[in-house]
Amino acid sequence: LIYQISVNSTGVKRMSSSGHFSLEPSKLVFKRSAGTSCKVILRLDNGSAAPHGYKIKTTKPKEYTVKPNQGILQAGSKQDVTVTLQAQSSASGSDKASDKDKFLVQYIPLEDDQASLDPKDLWTQIKSNSEMNKQVQQKKLPVEIARPEPTLETHPEAESPISVADAESSVNQSVNSKKVKTPTPAAASDEQDIIRMQQEIQELRRELEVKEALGEKMAKALADVEKKMAGRNDSMRRQVDESDASDNSNQSAAVTDGKSKSGPQLLLLIVVAIIFFFLGQFSS
Repeated sequence: LIYQISVNSTGVKRMSSSGHFSLEPSKLVFKRSAGTSCKVILRLDNGSAAPHGYKIKTTKPKEYTVKPNQGILQAGSKQDVTVTLQAQSSASGSDKASDKDKFLVQYIPLEDDQASLDPKDLWTQIKSNSEMNKQVQQKKLPVEIARPEPTLETHPEAESPISVADAESSVNQSVNSKKVKTPTPAAASDEQDIIRMQQEIQELRRELEVKEALGEKMAKALADVEKKMAGRNDSMRRQVDESDASDNSNQSAAVTDGKSKSGPQLLLLIVVAIIFFFLGQFSS
């Protein structure tokens, strides 16, 4: 079989007899984020009429993993290979991943009886067989490591001015959010009950103030009556003392006792009358 090598529009070399063996993409671009690993899919497409064996190598095996890194691809089949850039390590210098890293994809057409071999055994034979080694084709894939874009800090003085339309929209939203909702019938009924209860409490307070005022007046009136009665009793006692004790000692003593007894009875009647008067005021 005669194989020809051609270059497609993406720059990938293709070897073909009746078909072709292709690799996509032509460059492995890794978008690395701090502390995380990232993956790229490398697709192998065997569009030829013969099975092919392939093997993938890298210049930094500690920084990248390739699964599967070798295998046999039957005629007309495809294989997705996962290439993983490990999370950023503490490696430095030449051991650290960089845009200078490269991958090498080797592939070779096989006879039908070779397609059933174990990939490791196949490449051991190829290494020891100079004729087979001459049939090995290879393609180098460059690496690009895209760094995360720096986050730009926005300063208040650098911010763009607010447009009139944006300001009006903000004001309208604020007004709409502060509108008083129309009360439901149940809410209106509750408000009426609260107002009625407040009115009843105010009326009770006024009645209590009136009764307290009446109580003060009653106490003052009783004090005045007691004062007047005490003065009257003193006056009566003085009159009895000034009477002629020598002529009517027995009679004067009797009169004095009768008057002293009638005084307290009259005072008691007056106090009872005042109490009943004010009790009538309270009951009304």
